[in-house]
Amino acid sequence: MHFKLESAFDQIRGNAQKIRQALNALNSATPTISIRHTIATLRMWGERDSRHEPERLALLTGIVQANTSSQKMAVFMAAVMSGINLRQRPQEWREALHEQLLAIPTAERIDPTLYRQCLRLGFDAACGNTSAVLKSPVLTAPEKLQLLEILYISSAVTNAQATHEHLSKVLLTPKTTRDFKLQAIGLIFHHGKPSYFQFKAILTWLKREFKTDTQTVFTNPAAIGDIGDEAIYALADQRQQYLALYQNFRPHMTRDFIQLEIAQINRQVAAEEIPEDFGATLIFQLRQFLSPAVIDTGIKDYRQFDRKRDSK
Repeated sequence: MHFKLESAFDQIRGNAQKIRQALNALNSATPTISIRHTIATLRMWGERDSRHEPERLALLTGIVQANTSSQKMAVFMAAVMSGINLRQRPQEWREALHEQLLAIPTAERIDPTLYRQCLRLGFDAACGNTSAVLKSPVLTAPEKLQLLEILYISSAVTNAQATHEHLSKVLLTPKTTRDFKLQAIGLIFHHGKPSYFQFKAILTWLKREFKTDTQTVFTNPAAIGDIGDEAIYALADQRQQYLALYQNFRPHMTRDFIQLEIAQINRQVAAEEIPEDFGATLIFQLRQFLSPAVIDTGIKDYRQFDRKRDSK
């Protein structure tokens, strides 16, 4: 089933009941329509209704009354709120809208307490409150990632300092899995402006994380000996996680960076710091990145990082 959200907007605009029906159809169509596409479309709807109170209220009412979970409602709400540009509105305006939404009757079987918590989370995400999303006990990991992506888009992570702040919040969040942190870091790399230094710092963090496991991908295979299936799967996960960091950083890689990284990996293999087969995998991946890489000589921070690390 393909529900054309963009073309439907003008037909349902200002009609809360039709918006609710459209979102119900959308929920039944998932995963035919990706959640990322849905978020982008709802954000666009929010932008178009940002200056028209009756249409805006109808849109938000349709979301509140849609036949969906409170958690997914928070994601939909945050998408619209980021389109409305909620974070730039006065505090009094935001609170008045929040109270207005709390007064709207919800769909059946919705827990009012959970609804209020999720509504606040939707507002927090649209206003850039990363910690509230990361530490929420009521959201699943995929829902947190969806809200974080909305937050990173609306927060305009356009410089290294903002990227650093978001990376630090993810890394310092307690009781979160390594895999979740890496997915959140991937979103920051995608929407932000990470520096080469920040990328290398994340690689260093990940290597430290690996040391908490029984074996690591950096251990010489000859020293590992016979291991069980569980350890084999854990090593495969490590390999994928390490490669994923390179893949997520790919849009920011320059030709100089890739060539220097290949040279460094070759040195580490020669020094037996990286097993030969894993080093070959990393180099193959980097060479795949060479053709679309941007030509750039502004790579001083990368060389500085290497000097700092080598001096330790």
